[in-house]
Amino acid sequence: MDNRDEILRAWLKYYFEHSPKMNKSQVAAAAGIKPSKITYILTGRVGADGEKYLQPFPFELQKKILDATKTSEKEAIRIGKNELEPDKDRIQKYIDEAITKKIKYVPSEPQHDSTAGNIVPIDHQHAEIIKKFQNRDLALVINQELLDLESMDPDKLKSVLDFIKYQKNEAEKEAAKKRDASNYKE
Repeated sequence: MDNRDEILRAWLKYYFEHSPKMNKSQVAAAAGIKPSKITYILTGRVGADGEKYLQPFPFELQKKILDATKTSEKEAIRIGKNELEPDKDRIQKYIDEAITKKIKYVPSEPQHDSTAGNIVPIDHQHAEIIKKFQNRDLALVINQELLDLESMDPDKLKSVLDFIKYQKNEAEKEAAKKRDASNYKE
């Protein structure tokens, strides 16, 4: 990954989500720009075709924002890259923590439709999917976390799906490399 704009945009999003130091207005004031400029850089715009377009993140603006937040370029790039391609240790730590949390709701039986006494088909579908996992406890925890996330911000589920698709694609690439390597040895 070498797209500096994308990396620093990821860092800036991370900064505003996780830093208690300064909000957008404070960073904008310290950088000598309007807060709307930061929002524009982070969210882009929607074109007439309905597609979202991210705006360029000019070097001078990057420098002003880095200076305003007192963040080194090296640190911002490290964080931005990690946000775009999370490292496996951090993901594993998150999974381990999630497994140890108390699960709020675990239905022991498929749910019934109270009006007709029928089993709701989607619950059977979900139960069957969970049964297919090798690590059912982890699958259940992940689903609980998704439910919690959806209650806080439904749009974030799309980014989770994108991340899962990315990880699946990476796993497929690794499997293909291993398969090619084993075929080459034969």
